[in-house]
Amino acid sequence: MTDGMRRLLVFALLALAAVRGEAGVRAGFAGSDSNGACVRLAGAVEGDELTLVFPLPPQKFVTVRVGRPLETCTALDSNLDGPFFALSPSTGLADDDLWLAIAVPGAPAAIEDGKVVMELDGKPPRESFRVCPSMEGLHYTIWSGPPLTGTRLWHDYWYLGYDVDPTCTEAEAQ
Repeated sequence: MTDGMRRLLVFALLALAAVRGEAGVRAGFAGSDSNGACVRLAGAVEGDELTLVFPLPPQKFVTVRVGRPLETCTALDSNLDGPFFALSPSTGLADDDLWLAIAVPGAPAAIEDGKVVMELDGKPPRESFRVCPSMEGLHYTIWSGPPLTGTRLWHDYWYLGYDVDPTCTEAEAQ
């Protein structure tokens, strides 16, 4: 398989996961660097309201709006292919912050016991969010119910390009 074919296959799999998730949850990545904030979420259109979930402790969330389409997004395009969209400014996020978050269509969010919870699939229990390191990257997951004991609904991987101490369970890293 050529590099181009491999890259196309990886992109197709990422796009499919972002559209349907593992159990119908739609999610993607949003990030920011010195060039601004952007999002990659299949099916997003300008004006959509999104909730950005920051799963590293202490967990937090902010609400943003999808802006204009972008050709590139330096905060995300080393790991993902487009399409990308700009994000509107948000209270709670400084313009020059470096961050990576899970982006989900605008559902009400709350903090319970220091963790973000949301209702994404229309049925209880509410969904929760987690991130853990593997050998060279981070596994981002959304769970129906508590992480690791509920059902995993969405997963994506962020390649770091350097070794880290893995703490992910098998359920998170698959």
